[in-house]
Amino acid sequence: MAASRSAASSPLISAVVIARNEAHQIAECLETLRWADELVVVDGGSIDGTPEIARRYTDRVYVREWTGYADQRRFALSKAAGQWVLMVDCDERIPSALATEIRRVAERDGDGYDGFYIARKSFFLRKWIRHAGWYPGYQLRLCRRARAGVTDRAVHEGLVVEGRVGYLSEAMLHFTYPSLEAALERINRYTTLEVKDRHPARRVGPLDFLFHPLAEFLKKYVGRAGFREGMHGLLLAATSGFYKLVLYVKLWESQRGTATLPVLPKPSELAGDRAPVSVLVIAKNEERNIRDCLLSARWADEVVVVDTGSTDATPQLARELADRVLLRPWRGYAATKQEALAELRNGWILWLDADERVSPELAAEIREAIRQSDYAGFEIPRLAWFLGGWIRHSGWFPGYVARLFRKDKGSFTDSLVHEGLEIEGRVGRLRNPLIHLTDPELQHYMEKFNRYTTLAAQQERGRGRRFRLWKLLFHPPHMFFRMYVLQRGFRDGTQGWILALLSGGYVFFKYAKLWQLETLGEENVTVQDRLGREKASSRAAWERM
Repeated sequence: MAASRSAASSPLISAVVIARNEAHQIAECLETLRWADELVVVDGGSIDGTPEIARRYTDRVYVREWTGYADQRRFALSKAAGQWVLMVDCDERIPSALATEIRRVAERDGDGYDGFYIARKSFFLRKWIRHAGWYPGYQLRLCRRARAGVTDRAVHEGLVVEGRVGYLSEAMLHFTYPSLEAALERINRYTTLEVKDRHPARRVGPLDFLFHPLAEFLKKYVGRAGFREGMHGLLLAATSGFYKLVLYVKLWESQRGTATLPVLPKPSELAGDRAPVSVLVIAKNEERNIRDCLLSARWADEVVVVDTGSTDATPQLARELADRVLLRPWRGYAATKQEALAELRNGWILWLDADERVSPELAAEIREAIRQSDYAGFEIPRLAWFLGGWIRHSGWFPGYVARLFRKDKGSFTDSLVHEGLEIEGRVGRLRNPLIHLTDPELQHYMEKFNRYTTLAAQQERGRGRRFRLWKLLFHPPHMFFRMYVLQRGFRDGTQGWILALLSGGYVFFKYAKLWQLETLGEENVTVQDRLGREKASSRAAWERM
């Protein structure tokens, strides 16, 4: 265990680490800091056992509510007793050569300097990136405690030092993006935080969504020779460009206030007996959606919710409005729905997602439609609400989906993503749309984007399809052109432009993740499972940042 604060004399070097849900890597980080005279860990409310792991290395572990990166670092700095402070992140490692250099400098009282920049060898998808502007990537990490402070930024915060600053010759190791899943999760989280720091002097517009990502890609790939890193350089430059796209769309959101939901017609229970329909809703962590979804289905004779492991208030809210709430383990999209059919009592089934709403007009049309005994099921158009606007083109509308069917005529297809429904018999179409509040804000869209591109890549591999570079390069612009031009996405305004750009990005990352599966192996996709569990349990804390 690293030395704790001594009552007789202050330690020479304090290594300071801030952490939050870092159980998967904090031990490796702290193992490389055993040489420090004092080790201070500040945990921001982890739920994965991070503090317990940290206590194996030091008794200076402080657990406090997460209040943002900068504030956590200030608190950590205030708890350090060393004359010199070394700031380290959990995804960083301090090699022995660097540790020796740090101690030598500290013992010579900094050789007239009050702080030092340290180079970082950053790894992207397991490869040390020497170009693309990533190396040496100096960071101010070692400083005299009495002269140190922290910049006031929500993200990309850092130390500031009053006095002379020098450079060390040895480098730390930085394992920043072990997978594309981790990269996209960080993009979503960091852009949300960066919006709080950005205050553009002008309104953000559609051209910003194209020019800033393109400029960032060219800077990384061409200007800073990212092309010399091969496929890793291409993916890194594209990921950096995508960061800019997500950032500027979120800035546009913040200026317009597009996170609000549309005003919908009030749900109504139809006059007379309820329709002989069983409504099935599969839900997990849908507390913000489940109540309004179930209210829109009260015209049906039976409403059943299958909860697949929520960690929020979804089951409790569902019990207030549903006839039954079943708690079941997650067995995949198709299998979970198929097993639930046996629990339903009516001959007609309507399957809903929690972010969907049945309008009074659609409810009345369903009541009339099921009287036609010669149909085995019906397809229903969907009208989607995306970033503050209805999408009536872009290939999304009418977007018929098979949702209403006879219980003995329907079965769910087995697919990792975008599962479907097969109906045996004659299928009709309804006129009134199902309201789909798919993505009221980009934060929510990006969570699904990350999850679905991973599933889509797994599905491609499961079908025996191999990665092809030409698909990575040409399918994304083709998707953009198809949605924005051929499917008239331009008529959906700025939302149509954003949707086409993001859809091109979706195709890109689907193929990029297929390359990742083939090149790096299956274990990388497990990162997304961890991130998903963390997000489900601690989303509220991030939103307070």
